[in-house]
Amino acid sequence: EELYQACLNGDTATVSRLLDTLNPNYPIHGYAHVPLYLACFGGHRETVSLLSERGANFSARCARPGNAPLTGAASGGHVALIRLCLGRGAEIDGRPESPDQRFDRTDTPLIAACRRLHLDAARVLLELGANVDETGNNSDTPLSIACRSNRVDLVRLLITHGADLGRPRLMIMGEVRYNASPLRWAIERFPASK
Repeated sequence: EELYQACLNGDTATVSRLLDTLNPNYPIHGYAHVPLYLACFGGHRETVSLLSERGANFSARCARPGNAPLTGAASGGHVALIRLCLGRGAEIDGRPESPDQRFDRTDTPLIAACRRLHLDAARVLLELGANVDETGNNSDTPLSIACRSNRVDLVRLLITHGADLGRPRLMIMGEVRYNASPLRWAIERFPASK
């Protein structure tokens, strides 16, 4: 718990001290995804670099669902760390498969950026080749999230990068379910943003 908190807070000195005292069998190689995710989410480049030097893996395949390092950087809106993660082997659309039956799938980094409404993070991911129509939890797409959030700037960005406008999606707002294209749903829900 102390290690996780130090990673989230970017307390690199404490992280280094704790790593030095860990049992040598601690799975820092490959499965230190939670500390690395937290450091990426918090935007702490120095801590991310330390964890990387100690063998933490940037691949989503090594992460627990929801804890891929690139997803952390995207969720936190940290463009520089998005680039760093990709430079160190993160997959741009990478995500671990969800063993939890409550979720149909986990989110990609782009979907995570859109859920948190980080326009710059979404822009960088799209420019570097993220799949604009990939689905995440609840079959959400980046466009359906942007429309549901009434974020015209994000909608424009996604359309510019080729988001599928015509495919009807199941849109869920509270207890109400709509089966419409995200744009049609947004226009009906937020007529001022038409």
